[in-house]
Amino acid sequence: MALELRPTITTLLLIWALSGSTQSVSTVKQEVEKSISDFFMGDKGIFERVPDSGKVYRFFFQVDVSRTGNRRLSVTSIKASDTIAYKLYPDSHFLKTLQWNVYMHKRKKASFIIPVVLDVISSKGKTHKNERSDQLKAFRSLFKNDGNIEDYIYFRPVVFVISKQMFD
Repeated sequence: MALELRPTITTLLLIWALSGSTQSVSTVKQEVEKSISDFFMGDKGIFERVPDSGKVYRFFFQVDVSRTGNRRLSVTSIKASDTIAYKLYPDSHFLKTLQWNVYMHKRKKASFIIPVVLDVISSKGKTHKNERSDQLKAFRSLFKNDGNIEDYIYFRPVVFVISKQMFD
């Protein structure tokens, strides 16, 4: 009887170990996504840095990651699609600290794309004329199209509105 239970116990332990590692990867991914959201939307200084323009700013940060010879990952570059991104988020080097390894699987390299849409309502109450159209154009412009789609990993767009209007 003891011999019959041994394979069952081994199988149960294996299933338990695998489900635990899957859950931890999921947890780490949630932490990475929360860190990205907190970085962009929790930045209190953005209000002072954003121009009082009544425009929609759209850009993305691209974090390039590659696997080195000893199987470690390194962030090779962080680029923005528009120079305004560097002005609005001067601490973008923070993105180097995230645990990109949970997204890599067997890839040797990958580019992580973090789209950002920032809708600014000016202090004069002026906003862009065609809000829906501008937002749609903003989303379309955030996606790279150079044919190597398997090398890109897209995150959910960070979309938010900043109002420069003062209310009594």
